[in-house]
Amino acid sequence: MKMKARIMQIYEWARMPRMTADYSQYSHKDSHHSHFNAGFTLLETIVALTVIVAAMAGPISLTTRGIFSAKFAKNKLVAVNLAQEGLEIIRQCRDNSILLNWPGGYASIGTREWQADVLGNTLNSCPLSPFTGAALSRDEGTGLYNYSTGAASLFTRKITTQINFDCGGTAGSDRFCVTSRITWSEGGIDRVMTLQETLYNWR
Repeated sequence: MKMKARIMQIYEWARMPRMTADYSQYSHKDSHHSHFNAGFTLLETIVALTVIVAAMAGPISLTTRGIFSAKFAKNKLVAVNLAQEGLEIIRQCRDNSILLNWPGGYASIGTREWQADVLGNTLNSCPLSPFTGAALSRDEGTGLYNYSTGAASLFTRKITTQINFDCGGTAGSDRFCVTSRITWSEGGIDRVMTLQETLYNWR
């Protein structure tokens, strides 16, 4: 009887519902910890990118400024030489008018606005024509600026002559003022290079 009672007791105990551990709170904590880590990692990434961008901004700005400055210096040098060339062309015309006894002499140059094309220029010529406002072209083969061949450049040259006055405004029948003005646009800014010279009748 005792054995039977013992077996029945074990059977009843086996049929009783078992208590299960609730790990949901731990699972919730783990999930919360996972989200926290993900958020912290994203914040670290943003901060790192901000630092990298800030560190690169300075060198990039300096490089861009350096490139712009180098380009401006190059164009300014070209403009100075084109302006000087304009003065030399008028000097050639003055000399030829005297040496070759052109009618009216150098005074025939007059008080006008000119453009000058060096292509085809000869020792005894005066390659002037009335100013039209056209931009100079650059011949890739010769590197010369002109009005007939090559692609249009940035530069426009206007040569102004004023007879019977020097560049200081003093009147005289033996002199005239020459102004060679180069204009171009760069970076949205209009640039100007101007050279002047007073030429005289040396005869």
